[in-house]
Amino acid sequence: MMLFVLMVTGLFISNSYAQTAYITNRADSTISVINVATDAVITTIRIGTDFPRGVSVSPDGSKVYVTNYYSNTVSVINTSTNNIDNTIYVGLEPNGICVTPDGNNIYVAQGNNYVNVIDAASNAVYAGIPKGTDGVAISPNGSKVYVSVGLENKVIRINTSTNLLMDSVNVKKYPQGLAVTPDGSKLYVANRNSDTVCVINTATNTISAYVPVGSKPQGIAISPDGSKVYVTNFNGASVSVINTSSNTVSTTIPVGNGPWGISVTPDGTKVYVVNFYSNSVSVINAATNTVSTTIPVHGHPCSFGNFISSHAQSTIGIATNGIELGTINIYPNPTTSQTTISFSSEQTNTTIKVMDVTGRMVNDKWLKVNGKSATLDMSGYAKGVYFVHITDANKNVVNKKIVVE
Repeated sequence: MMLFVLMVTGLFISNSYAQTAYITNRADSTISVINVATDAVITTIRIGTDFPRGVSVSPDGSKVYVTNYYSNTVSVINTSTNNIDNTIYVGLEPNGICVTPDGNNIYVAQGNNYVNVIDAASNAVYAGIPKGTDGVAISPNGSKVYVSVGLENKVIRINTSTNLLMDSVNVKKYPQGLAVTPDGSKLYVANRNSDTVCVINTATNTISAYVPVGSKPQGIAISPDGSKVYVTNFNGASVSVINTSSNTVSTTIPVGNGPWGISVTPDGTKVYVVNFYSNSVSVINAATNTVSTTIPVHGHPCSFGNFISSHAQSTIGIATNGIELGTINIYPNPTTSQTTISFSSEQTNTTIKVMDVTGRMVNDKWLKVNGKSATLDMSGYAKGVYFVHITDANKNVVNKKIVVE
């Protein structure tokens, strides 16, 4: 559990980061919200009669974006209240959806073979790209968007700086879910009507392998360390686990009927599988590759995309020696190499680590600070958004965003 501490005249606001899974239910247009710690449904959000389908969580966990297939809209859910804050009209039959790593833009694939781009600040569509109907994935550095085009058996690639189509690659029949490895080097694509997953080398945009899996692969997710790919087999009532080193299936896990969406917790310990026909969510223990529990939800759940949020829950208490948010500076930011973290007060045994947007620690070891500044060498990091996780001697924690260019 991470704590975010803000000093206010002797009081602090402490935000514990709770993980919740947002499960879209087609039959009654609701969303079941699951507490990941207890694996219990804690509330149900009613959308209307819209067939909620695709899901994507903002990098800071504060918002969940849901595509509503029948009403041609995207709902914006506030994870602190589980209320719908906004509804955005996007066009015909929105399906797959993904938020950029900086949280500024949302890409939505639609049934009219169009990808619309939403500005997160204004909740308005500001750009559109022809092509793209199904799954959406974004490179870790946010520079490229990949969208599957099921009926054309291809995956397109979009430049996020220009929002123009770069190129495409032909895959096998009816590609659906896709996911990029944490290092950005590989794209995995579930080919529903050929019972395969193709592996695309993102540097060359060419196919490096095809992996046979179960019947009608649909959803796909990658472990935070990039070692495993989890694929739902819709007609096979199972999940195939692919070893990314060998690109072979290491095991197949039985789940409920009609598994569709799939997500991995940020720490990689649990895998949540949404079973369309069983009206349930199977929770897989990633260490044992077995189902540890099954959670009943509403009718015909799907949750196509990343549906697990890690968001803040606030409490108030007395601080004894917290880190003051306004007194920590990071410069230069963005950076291409070394960056300095400075404190207004003397630090003793304060530690720093760097995490990617999934919450995975990416620096080799903790950096210890005794004094008023520390230097981080970011030259070996891939371009993208990271979080500097700072913990003082009293276990108070602050997270600061840093961008590598």
